[in-house]
Amino acid sequence: MRRWQSIAIITAVIAIEMAAQDAKRTEASVLGAWRGQSICAVKESACHDEEALYRISATAQSDDQVTVSGNKIVDGKEINMGTSDCTLDRQTATVECTLPNGNSIHLEIQGDSILGNLKLRDGTMWRRINLKRVDQKRSG
Repeated sequence: MRRWQSIAIITAVIAIEMAAQDAKRTEASVLGAWRGQSICAVKESACHDEEALYRISATAQSDDQVTVSGNKIVDGKEINMGTSDCTLDRQTATVECTLPNGNSIHLEIQGDSILGNLKLRDGTMWRRINLKRVDQKRSG
């Protein structure tokens, strides 16, 4: 009986350690610079398709927080559109940002790609975001 309890405890410890390592890999995999397109979902609007550059960095606030800096590229120059502290969900490899104006950004990390969107506070899909990793160096 004790032998089975020992095996169960060892198995649980290994599973917890593996989950912790996966969480660290997810955080590290999202950090860095990402470049691509931010495409308007509402074509008949004031929205304009943009070349986008997102910079994602760790915060000191908590393990499930990252800072996302959203930029557009105009005439080869980076223009900051805003920076926000966002929530990283390691289980789903997603980042959720609630912006000061009530709009929200949802990003899904898929290896060296990010697919996401920006929704207005009323739920209207405003932009579709498609990014690729710029730097291959992963912090963490």
